[in-house]
Amino acid sequence: MIYNIDAKNTRKGNSISFSLKKDEGDYDFYYEDENTHEKVNPEVISNNSIREICNNIMLANSPMRTLKPGETADFKTLTYEGKITCN
Repeated sequence: MIYNIDAKNTRKGNSISFSLKKDEGDYDFYYEDENTHEKVNPEVISNNSIREICNNIMLANSPMRTLKPGETADFKTLTYEGKITCN
């Protein structure tokens, strides 16, 4: 499944969009590197903004764990707010 994340930094006003993926039957999410197409653990993504968002939205009670294809959930952290869409 693919999880599209659209977030806005509530302090600076800038927006960021990216996707996380999860293979069927797998529990862990991953980020696919745009250049190498390698699976990257979200906790070690080199982009600080994406890593910060991932660290916050992938907590135990995150909507990421329960979303099914076609569903959307809003999220809000100290720095970002946005929407997660499961495809």
